[in-house]
Amino acid sequence: MTRRWFALLTLVLTFAAAAPERGMAQGDPVAFINQLGTQAIQVLGKNVAPAERLQRFRQLFASDFDIPGIG
Repeated sequence: MTRRWFALLTLVLTFAAAAPERGMAQGDPVAFINQLGTQAIQVLGKNVAPAERLQRFRQLFASDFDIPGIG
């Protein structure tokens, strides 16, 4: 019985720690997507070398997406 309570408590604390904080998203989501789209078009433009394009895409991806939070 004690193990069940301990397991339940551990599970609850794990989910509580992993829960996102409210109010993390700031600003207008439509404006965010529009800005991200504009940046992506610039990064993936035809006049950018493939190696530079990949490096810029990685930078854009890392700066605009919460990868640890998504994972």
